[in-house]
Amino acid sequence: MVAEEAEERLCSQLAELEAESLDEARDYHSRIIFLVNELSRVSSSSSSSSSDLASP
Repeated sequence: MVAEEAEERLCSQLAELEAESLDEARDYHSRIIFLVNELSRVSSSSSSSSSDLASP
């Protein structure tokens, strides 16, 4: 009986950790997407600025 209770607790803890890990992965993914978009935006505005300077 004690082993079964311990197994249930471990399974419950594992499920909680998996849920936390999934939440963190989603947060990191959202952050990465945001940063990629920012980099793209800054890069394209930098490109247009430098081409404006090169135009006569």
